[in-house]
Amino acid sequence: MKSPKLALIAITLAALLTACSGGGGNTTAPSDSTTGGTDGGTTTTTTDGTTTTLVTTTCTPSPALPSQYSRVFKGCDSAGVAQYYDLTECVRDNTTGLIWQGQTNTGSELRYRGRVLNNYDSTSGNQNYNSGVPTSVSDFQINDLTNSIGFKNAVNATNLCGSNAWRLPTIDELLGLVKSTELPKIDNAAFPNTQGYFYATSTPSTTASYLAWVVNFNTGTSSQNYRNNGGGGNGALVRLVR
Repeated sequence: MKSPKLALIAITLAALLTACSGGGGNTTAPSDSTTGGTDGGTTTTTTDGTTTTLVTTTCTPSPALPSQYSRVFKGCDSAGVAQYYDLTECVRDNTTGLIWQGQTNTGSELRYRGRVLNNYDSTSGNQNYNSGVPTSVSDFQINDLTNSIGFKNAVNATNLCGSNAWRLPTIDELLGLVKSTELPKIDNAAFPNTQGYFYATSTPSTTASYLAWVVNFNTGTSSQNYRNNGGGGNGALVRLVR
């Protein structure tokens, strides 16, 4: 027969094992959250000279923005304080759940706000319209940094905001950013360095292969524009999404 003392120790150890295992459930800290994650306070339990320590520090809340947007969670620092990506890197739309690429104000940087590009995405059809003559484009032109696809590939190679799944938005997604009461026509607090110019989309025109839909953030309207930059085309800026 077990002594009362041994029985009490067994019960206490069983309770400790249950507490450490979370009662059999699985708890995973969010990999991408606007309210921070759980990574660590400290609780110490002592039983018969044995000490068990559980780390339970919680990150501080996300900094609030005066709009529907919020900063994207990066992780907790060693002090348990939540860290967020800068708005020139990315921002979350809390309404749609989409995360949008930010733009910088430095001309030498990849995501410079004034980088006007072609918007070719296929070698089939005549996507280039140079001085009134429709012509096809090559894979080299599509993947070049002067084109939207080449730009997308370059941004994905940097793993911007922890992701390599950036893509061009559809016309409906991009129109969802329009804010008619501001100029440029977007939430400028959430999207610093935005230009009042055409921004490219992945939505093709049904009229001609050398046209694609864009959003003009100077007017807040959409239109079909030439895909090429130069030779009669205006080109477009690019704001990727994921």
